[in-house]
Amino acid sequence: MRQPRKKIRYTHNATYFYTFLNSKRQKVRQVKGVQITVTATPHPRTSEKTVDLTNIPPVLTAVQTVTPVRDFFSAQQLVSVSAPGLYTVAVEAAFVDQSAQLWNTGPRTAIVIKAHEDPSTKGSVTATRARF
Repeated sequence: MRQPRKKIRYTHNATYFYTFLNSKRQKVRQVKGVQITVTATPHPRTSEKTVDLTNIPPVLTAVQTVTPVRDFFSAQQLVSVSAPGLYTVAVEAAFVDQSAQLWNTGPRTAIVIKAHEDPSTKGSVTATRARF
């Protein structure tokens, strides 16, 4: 009697994507880099508990591609905004394979930060730059 085919299941680590078919592990594509995208979106001044940020354009978008070494990678981004206030900073990771295709498989996380006015430029006529 013939056994039924198993479903295809995909998994990945920082180096390879794999597919499992009939208990055989086959390499599908190789990861050449991890693309990190950081966006900062200002919060509107409102007293509501929930805020819809889909219609507000981000004030900062930074994209960085890093190469994993032994299945690990590290990246740093400096988030600089021009005005004090509340911002949602979102970080998203995606894989870049050997044919330079982007695979949005990575996590996406967001935090809310408060940028304060820089005290060294207080009272200055020039444009202020917020820091946090």
